[in-house]
Amino acid sequence: EADCAETVICTGWGKCAIKDGKCVASAESCKKSANCKQAGLCSEKDGACTAATNADCASSQACKKAQACKAVDGKCSKK
Repeated sequence: EADCAETVICTGWGKCAIKDGKCVASAESCKKSANCKQAGLCSEKDGACTAATNADCASSQACKKAQACKAVDGKCSKK
């Protein structure tokens, strides 16, 4: 896990754990990632961070600056 934890893949994308030789996300690492704060990608799904709920988007910069406050297909959207 140290290999993943020290990279931008971890800090930016939340992929801080190793599974089958690849860096993958966890629920905890997604919440701590830069993309959670910026784009609302705060929930884990299939080893990646995603916007699963409107709550994920609500506190993000995407919501505050671009009114993208609803989770649609894993991303924050205006729709």
